[in-house]
Amino acid sequence: MRTRTSAIVAFGGLLTVVSLLTAFQVNADQGVKAKDSNELIDAAKDTLQCMMAAQHVGRVTVEDIYRWSRRLMAAEIQAGKPNATADHLQRMDNLHKKTAALHNTGAAGAPTEALAATNFYFLEAQALNAK
Repeated sequence: MRTRTSAIVAFGGLLTVVSLLTAFQVNADQGVKAKDSNELIDAAKDTLQCMMAAQHVGRVTVEDIYRWSRRLMAAEIQAGKPNATADHLQRMDNLHKKTAALHNTGAAGAPTEALAATNFYFLEAQALNAK
């Protein structure tokens, strides 16, 4: 059952990634309209949620979550969402705290390098939010 759920989450994430990459390529040449911006935001949110769910089963790294959070932030900024950087900061704070808690318990999914990386992601998000 767990394998099946993991496969479904991974497949859903893969479909979303392909869709988002296609959307980015198309929009790179055409300019993004408001409707397209909302579609990008929705696709990035869906992918980020899939990545966060897949992290629980060890299929995704903190880097994957960081990248999708950055992509979501970029799409939100492009759409004019005023809290885009603050929302990214909150996601990176949560990721760092979760990774630190797992690291402190000796969990296999939170090695020292993941903790160091999430510290960077959090500090970077703070700097982006301060601008």
